[in-house]
Amino acid sequence: MPESMKRKTALWVVTILLMVVIFQAFSGKNSISMHGSDNGLVVNCGQDKTFMIRYDGMTDIVLRSEFDMGSPVDGVNRGNLRYGTWNNTELGKYTAAVSVNIPDYIVIHSTDGSYVINLENSDSTEALYKQLLKIMNED
Repeated sequence: MPESMKRKTALWVVTILLMVVIFQAFSGKNSISMHGSDNGLVVNCGQDKTFMIRYDGMTDIVLRSEFDMGSPVDGVNRGNLRYGTWNNTELGKYTAAVSVNIPDYIVIHSTDGSYVINLENSDSTEALYKQLLKIMNED
């Protein structure tokens, strides 16, 4: 194969790979989902961020209408979503999975650290808050 053909082929391969990487970066999961398990609340956000808030580790839960996210440590700021590890003056390092379009936040203090979460709307967030309070008080 002539040298010019090799360069053209290499350029096409690099271009295609770059397009795939860009597509994956911008077509990532744009929602946060949660489901309960026997041991805790499993939180899925982004393409590769999943964590569990263990029920038996929860020490305090507060429903708040305002929250200062602070800045990302190993966190993602994608559109209206904020997730991963963040840092602010109130909590220090904490784990977040929130939509900033929703005015309510659940702040959970745990033996494993602090978490800030919310769901797709205020009513769902408040219902989750009440359920988590009930679970925490059963222990």
